[in-house]
Amino acid sequence: MGESRVTGKVKWFTDQRGFGFITPDDGGEELFVHQSSIRSDGFRILADGEEVEFVIDSSEGGRTKAVDVTGPHGNPVRGTTRSGRSGGGGGFGGRGRRGGYGGGGGGCFKCGEMGHMARDCGQGGGGGGSGLSCYNCGGSGHFARDCANSDR
Repeated sequence: MGESRVTGKVKWFTDQRGFGFITPDDGGEELFVHQSSIRSDGFRILADGEEVEFVIDSSEGGRTKAVDVTGPHGNPVRGTTRSGRSGGGGGFGGRGRRGGYGGGGGGCFKCGEMGHMARDCGQGGGGGGSGLSCYNCGGSGHFARDCANSDR
C-alpha cells in the first residue's frame, strides 16, 4: 500500500465483538477499527491506549475507518495480556462495554507471552499442535493417556 500511514492511540477495543475506535494523534475524528484490519502475529486484538499506525480508508457509507493497523514502525500490535481487561480470565464479571464472558486475551496459553500462539510456543508443557508430544508433561514419544507422570 502506498498510502501514507497515520499514528494514533486505541480509545477502546472489545475483543468479544472484534471492533473498537482509534483516536488519531493529529486530533482528527475517532476512527472505527475492525479486527480484520489488524496486522498481528497472533490474535487480532488491540489494548486500550496502545499506540498504533494505520491507513485511513473510506467505507461504503462515506465514513472513515482505520485499516492495515500495526504497532509503531510496522511492528505487530501488542494486544492485551491474559490478565488484561479484555475478558477477565473467566466467569461473568466485568460487564460494561466489553461484554464480560471471560475468555482470551491474545497471549500464548502456555507461557502467557504475546507474539505467538501455544502451538508455536518454544516452552514445553501442555498443548501442542504437532500431536507428537504428551499433553501432560510435554515429552515426546507418548500421549497423555500413556503418560507415566500423570496423576490419574
